[in-house]
Amino acid sequence: MFGSNGAKVITNTFLNNEIQDNLQTRLIQSSSRIVVILAESSHTRLILQEALDSDVLGPKFTWILSSSISLTSFNSIFYSKLIGMLIIEQVTGAIISESVNTTLLNTAYQIWKEYEPESFPGSMNVSNYALYTFDVTYSLIQSL
Repeated sequence: MFGSNGAKVITNTFLNNEIQDNLQTRLIQSSSRIVVILAESSHTRLILQEALDSDVLGPKFTWILSSSISLTSFNSIFYSKLIGMLIIEQVTGAIISESVNTTLLNTAYQIWKEYEPESFPGSMNVSNYALYTFDVTYSLIQSL
């Protein structure tokens, strides 16, 4: 889910499904140990502060952030908890086009067009940020 309404859609989904639990309880009870935050820097910082307060960062969980934030804005006693986060940053389209696995991307476009044609904007209208996220996800899959 990408775009300026992403946070609103996630919030509404949580509200509609009554997912308003304590962050620590929700994460500790989950079988997953990877947390992906797709948010603006200001929101990411607030989420990380809550995660620090709840003690659900490193080394217990791997956090992947979609925006760069200054880690020095946190109290230095928490620095060891901030180690091991992955930060995905948007880059220009020229760099993206060289790194994206085009065969896999074209297959993903075909699947999208077949199963969600009403939401497919056309391959030329997919945001660079989405393409970069696709590429990073592909790289993460390969690394695993």
